[in-house]
Amino acid sequence: FLYGSGQSAEFRAGFYGLAGWHREGHLLRALFEGVMFEHRRHIDVLKDAGVSFDKAVLSGGGSRSEHWPQIFADGLGVPITVPEARETGALGAAIGAGVGAGLFADYESGVDAMTRPRAAYRPDPAMQRHYARRYRAYCGLADTLRSFWTEQAAGPGRAAE
Repeated sequence: FLYGSGQSAEFRAGFYGLAGWHREGHLLRALFEGVMFEHRRHIDVLKDAGVSFDKAVLSGGGSRSEHWPQIFADGLGVPITVPEARETGALGAAIGAGVGAGLFADYESGVDAMTRPRAAYRPDPAMQRHYARRYRAYCGLADTLRSFWTEQAAGPGRAAE
């Protein structure tokens, strides 16, 4: 994670297990994986609440990467679609306006009419197993560091809550 996400506002990002042989590409991949793992934590909360999750759409800057969508597919264990549209926020607003104006019966028909996939990614079973192990380690590390970051946030002369 980069900004603590749902963990805690006090949490900070870090590279754990970094060794001298790691290079720039390893660090970039670690960033991609950390963001994906935080999304997975959010999705786990939704699943625990009974929400079905069997596919996802990845948009924005990261979706233009050749690697990030596959990391999401493998790490989340669901097919990932990358839309053709680059400005999906604006497109979503236009679809909402179309629903409100009666141009579309509902959001689903608006999405069907106005979006096209650019690429699709399927989970690789071997990588799913790899990321399942890494995700358990990620969650364990976050839990272990919780008290450390809480104490750091308390600062000098202030008691940690």
